[in-house]
Amino acid sequence: DKAPETPRAPYPGQSGMPNPNPVMSREEALADILQRVADKQTIPSDNVLVWDWNRKKQTVSDWTTEWRRLGIIPQAKRVGRCNTTVAVSA
Repeated sequence: DKAPETPRAPYPGQSGMPNPNPVMSREEALADILQRVADKQTIPSDNVLVWDWNRKKQTVSDWTTEWRRLGIIPQAKRVGRCNTTVAVSA
């Protein structure tokens, strides 16, 4: 017998409620990411950043892909079933 799956927590914004967060510019989003890295926070998935920055998923994906390519933020690592970016200790 297989144990029933635990339902995943919804991403912010999946409720259909409007996003109260202001729309962030590319520069504001980069500053947010750099602050998270400086604070040694895990950088959340693009789905969460979409909500935090109030931007379209493709925009967030384009930005994070470019910042990873340039080495501005660390590459995402596989943790369980999810890709995540964990701040590295200096």
